Amino acid sequence: MNGNKIRKTNTSGTTGVWFDKSRNRWCAEIMFKKTKYFLGRYKSKEEAINIRKIAEDKIFCEFLEWYEKTKKSD
Repeated sequence: MNGNKIRKTNTSGTTGVWFDKSRNRWCAEIMFKKTKYFLGRYKSKEEAINIRKIAEDKIFCEFLEWYEKTKKSD
């Protein structure tokens, strides 16, 4: 969503989703306004990716809607 390329070391194929070997779970996280939010640990990679995408929609879409409204009022 932010135009960054996925790192070569990314095993999930999705930014913000990674495997925690010590707990044998997939983790999801997202960064917004320089703050990292941990979204949880999940048994399947697909579940972690889905949670990450839901968080993207909620955080970034709401922010972009607000930004567009304030931009138009200037």
